[in-house]
Amino acid sequence: IVSLSNSEITLQSCVVTLSTTTPFLLFFLRYVNFIEISSNLQFFIDQICMEESLLQDLVETQILTKFIEDGNQVFGTCSTGIITFTSYLLGPIILDLIIPLNESRTRLLKYITEFSHDRTVYLDIVTFNFVFVATVGLLCIICTESLLTIFAHYLSGLFKITSYRLRKAVINLSKVNPLSQQVELNSLDFRQAVDIHNRAIVL
Repeated sequence: IVSLSNSEITLQSCVVTLSTTTPFLLFFLRYVNFIEISSNLQFFIDQICMEESLLQDLVETQILTKFIEDGNQVFGTCSTGIITFTSYLLGPIILDLIIPLNESRTRLLKYITEFSHDRTVYLDIVTFNFVFVATVGLLCIICTESLLTIFAHYLSGLFKITSYRLRKAVINLSKVNPLSQQVELNSLDFRQAVDIHNRAIVL
């Protein structure tokens, strides 16, 4: 933006400036939105604790545990990949600033963003801009989407438990006499399944 204000305004300079600032603005707005959502984090945690106390048998506990572990695995895999990539990309640059050597370290960023023509090395601004924005964006995604990923898998577990309870209630209902009191107990199972479904939708 500073370079745009200090130079002649052309279509090329506007495109370069907007291509850099617009993604950062979107990431910033996403981060602000995440901070607003995080104010309800305590409510979500309380709801999770309440749902865990209302689980009826071992199968429901296993279902919920499996979905939460899947969410943690997805988050861990993505985070490890992103951190490894950014460390390999930016690590040599940071080390050159902190612990400089007599010669520059091998930099992946140099091979990606530079090209040569007639023995003259040029910086590919478009590629550099893309790599820089993508790196910052991936780091922002780790911060903002981690809890949402785990919570989405948790909600999927609640819906799976709802399906399990409904299936269990239907099977039990098909085995009892329509005139017995067991029908009322099965009706209670249906209501409990609907209740957990409604609570999941509210979350």
